[in-house]
Amino acid sequence: MKKILITGISGQDGAFLTDYILKNKIDVSIFGTTRNKKFFFNKLNYLNPNFETNKVSLTNLDMLNKKEVFEFIQFVNPDIVYNFTGPSSVYESIKNPDESIRQITSIFNNLTESLIETENFCNFFQSSSSEMFGNTNESILNENSNFKPNSPYATAKLINHKSAMLLNKTYGWPIVSGIMFNHESEFRKDNYLFPKIINSALKIYFKKDEVLEIGSLDYKRDWSYAKDIIQAVNVITENPKSSDYVIGSGVSVSIRDIVECTFDLLNLNYKNHIKINPKLLRNGDPVEVYCDTSKLTKDYNWKPKYNLNKMISKILDYKLKSL
Repeated sequence: MKKILITGISGQDGAFLTDYILKNKIDVSIFGTTRNKKFFFNKLNYLNPNFETNKVSLTNLDMLNKKEVFEFIQFVNPDIVYNFTGPSSVYESIKNPDESIRQITSIFNNLTESLIETENFCNFFQSSSSEMFGNTNESILNENSNFKPNSPYATAKLINHKSAMLLNKTYGWPIVSGIMFNHESEFRKDNYLFPKIINSALKIYFKKDEVLEIGSLDYKRDWSYAKDIIQAVNVITENPKSSDYVIGSGVSVSIRDIVECTFDLLNLNYKNHIKINPKLLRNGDPVEVYCDTSKLTKDYNWKPKYNLNKMISKILDYKLKSL
């Protein structure tokens, strides 16, 4: 029986990964850390109403408490660890910079130190972020691009990213750091741009609002469906061929593309409902950023299955059924 630990299992990444593992692996037992068990099971029931509950065990663990983490690692003795937990909002990190950095780095250190102390050098996935590239002058980014973090969140992620690569080299430890670009799903929190666009479009559709206020239509980013990204995460963790990979669609998509596609699916003309407010933009953000996934494609022949239209259709369908 292979034991898999997923920290932050109730987030969108944890839910999609759990679903993928249960559907594709037979002899597994999943241990998840979360502060919201109901939230997790609601997501998993949506993805897989017939999942085997006996294969998933959830624990409300204080990941900032080294003693608790060590005892849990000692108890589970995992074969694979996926680390998704920790603060994920860039804006919140700007409000509380020191605390955000402390939390993100402490969680990673508590996990890796506990594994070292129990002599468990199991396969380990560290969720790094494209935010680490920050104020870059490069439009197309890969594993060799320069990091210029411009937020406490990105700074903390970069600290963990470098630590993961050092541990990989020092111990020959199969730790892989996935530099994940924007990935969205039905479960993304409403304070992110993608759901803000979709939720506003739905309010306009149901005549509960008239305007979508947005910082720019011209900014371009790499957006993927979380289900695709998680399948890449799974394959690079189970069979790591390198210490780091950028993970994304490899396609540059403008905010205008997202808005237009969403409104078209609702038979609305976005031009009648848009208000541009540059004050909503973050200072110093590059106009265009997307990733070069050639290393990931070469090593694993991986490519995303969902394009923009298919992804937005999936999210819209979920939200309409939830009304």
